[in-house]
Amino acid sequence: IPTLFTKGLYETHPPLYYVILHFWIELFGVSELAIRSLSVFFNLITIIVVFRIGCLLYNSQTGLLASLLVGFSAFNIEYSQEARNYSMVVLFSTLSFLYFIKLLKTYNHRDAVFYCIFSSLLVYTHIVAAFVMICTQNIFILLPLLVPRMGFSIKILRWLLLQFIILLIFSPWVANLAFKKSLMANLVSWIPSPGFATLMNNLLTYSGSIAFLICSSLIIPFSVLYYQKITGKFRISDPFNTLEKFSWQVSIHHTEVFFLLFLWAFIPMLLLFVISKVVQPIYLIKVTIGASIGYYI
Repeated sequence: IPTLFTKGLYETHPPLYYVILHFWIELFGVSELAIRSLSVFFNLITIIVVFRIGCLLYNSQTGLLASLLVGFSAFNIEYSQEARNYSMVVLFSTLSFLYFIKLLKTYNHRDAVFYCIFSSLLVYTHIVAAFVMICTQNIFILLPLLVPRMGFSIKILRWLLLQFIILLIFSPWVANLAFKKSLMANLVSWIPSPGFATLMNNLLTYSGSIAFLICSSLIIPFSVLYYQKITGKFRISDPFNTLEKFSWQVSIHHTEVFFLLFLWAFIPMLLLFVISKVVQPIYLIKVTIGASIGYYI
């Protein structure tokens, strides 16, 4: 373990994944299957957490469908087979959002503690991925005028305190980042500047196919609409005439949930795009893997 931290002086990512992998190897050995199985384990837990979020935001049917989409996502399956930290990024991003949503619904100290724990674990897994995820949550909190909060509410001072705690937990690694500033610049120098085609390719990577991307683009706007039949009774003997006599009421529901999921899915991509254009190209599609969960839900 001490070697991980001394060698970590030459590694840009925090060492949490390698610390966990060390103990995993102690339990299951150093075979390729054993090492890669850690990422599979993280992915399986993520699927369960996605189901919980779907139930929390909508209902059990939505939770089941979202968890199936994550489970069969080629993007997530690819990285759940690699001995890298990206499956852990997805897990801690999803857990951070789970307790973020719980805090929005009803604030309590237990959920606040878990939010800080999982957000801090995310920071110590992948700094850039954590930055865009936590920025997304802050955007949702600090732009209350765009969408009415309805059932979502949290006091700004409480929220800022939670962010300060996460920053405080992360502060020991800040000095390490300052020490490696020039090294980090060299390590990302190979990344090309993204274009709008990169954003489209990112969405296509989430979707897995052009057909699914088109279908989801058509379906997503209807997720805020609620249909209720007012009058009319269907008769199989005369289907077309009976359908013409139906009366429907259409209303808009779950706008705050739609806004949250929209930010979760798209803000990380846009943040990386802007930073890559203004400061330094750092846009890698795999870094946005945590945002894919918002897209699937």
